[in-house]
Amino acid sequence: MAEQKEKSGCLENGIIYPHGSEYCMDVYCFKCVDGAWETHPSIGALTDLSEVL
Repeated sequence: MAEQKEKSGCLENGIIYPHGSEYCMDVYCFKCVDGAWETHPSIGALTDLSEVL
């Protein structure tokens, strides 16, 4: 397995969330991807999960 560079966490309300962490509110989920929050529909609003992987 190749060694991977450590990904950056995301800052939210003074808390640093690790890369890959995710939280959902209503119909949206927010995922920390290398220091930036990505927004996508929550599982309940999503039929195709292939993009989440």
